[in-house]
Amino acid sequence: MTASTATPRVRHRRIRELAVETVWSIVTFLLLAVRMVSTLTTAVLVMIWVIVAVKSDLYNVWFWPAVVSSLALLAATILYSLFNAR
Repeated sequence: MTASTATPRVRHRRIRELAVETVWSIVTFLLLAVRMVSTLTTAVLVMIWVIVAVKSDLYNVWFWPAVVSSLALLAATILYSLFNAR
């Protein structure tokens, strides 16, 4: 069925499907971007935290940024898995 012979209801349904697919794609892209950034920051922050922990103590100024970055990575990974399971 071409666009010219499709009924308005069929066209509306197709436009809605495209809109939903576009939103899912944008959200998935944003989750991938968050995963990439949080992967890099987690690696860097954990390495800095370990280096500073060797010199001083485990609970230093780099501890909480490393924890938050790790939690962001975990959340983005779980959400990305859920969005891909759609």
